[in-house]
Order: sequence, then C-alpha cells, then structure tokens
Amino acid sequence: MFGPGFPDQSAVPFMPAHLGGVARPRQRVPRLPTNIQYLIAAVARSNPTWDEERIAAKLLLKFGIRVSPRTVRRSMAHGTGGRGRGAAQQRWATFVRNHAHALVADGFCVAVTATFRVRSVFVALEVGSRRLVHINVTSHPTEVWTVSLSCSLMPSSDR
Repeated sequence: MFGPGFPDQSAVPFMPAHLGGVARPRQRVPRLPTNIQYLIAAVARSNPTWDEERIAAKLLLKFGIRVSPRTVRRSMAHGTGGRGRGAAQQRWATFVRNHAHALVADGFCVAVTATFRVRSVFVALEVGSRRLVHINVTSHPTEVWTVSLSCSLMPSSDR
C-alpha cells in the first residue's frame, strides 16, 4: 500500500518537496511603479491626518488604482513622504515630557483589608513630579463617586 511510488506525484502536485511532492516556485509580486509611489507620497503630504487605509481607498475610488493599505504604508515608510516620523510629528514620549506638568494620571486598584474585605482605591498622580495628588477608598464605587473625584482634580478655573 505505501510503496516507493506513494504519494503519487500526479495526484498531489501541490505537495511540498520535503513531503515528496513538487515544490512550486513562489510568485513574486511586482514592485509598485515609481509614479504611483510619488502619487501616494503627494496624497499623504496633502492630507496628513489620513491613514494608509483611507489613502488606499481614495486611490481606488478616484484613480482606479488598487493598492493594499500595507503597500501604501510601506511606500510612506520608505521616505517618500506621508505620516512617517518627521520634524512636524513629535513622539508620544516628547509630548509627555513637554506637558508633564499639566498631566494627571488616575486609576483604580483593589486593596484587601486584614479582615479580607475588598476595597476600591482611587489614586491620582501628577505625571511631571510623580507626586500623589489624591487618594480615596470606598467599598462600593459608583459613577457619581468617580465623577466627583475626577472633578475635584481639576482646577476651579476650568469648571
């Protein structure tokens, strides 16, 4: 049953070579023409808020050019323009460093007491100085309680 002719090459032409089949050569996708790369760059530069999916959709709708969003992203990343990291776009770390004095991070955590009761703890930290701005504990956090704590963190001139 499983002789030297198994599996039959004609019956299974797509089987990989290491399993006894004939390996097909991988088809290479042709490169995107340079003029379309420049068109993608021009669209990305003139519309800096657009992402690669929207640019690909507009190319299909307006010009009939079918390009995948991944190809658009790759064309934008190769320095042809677009939303790559340039002088006009700052990184998240730079933004936080520049505005840390005005940022407050808040969140909840759970604390268990010595008598095994669960308490919700609201903590607010000033990002720039890492100073503890506010802390509050409750057994049953409600939406009203959370909103009142968040409002108490804002300066009175902003309310």
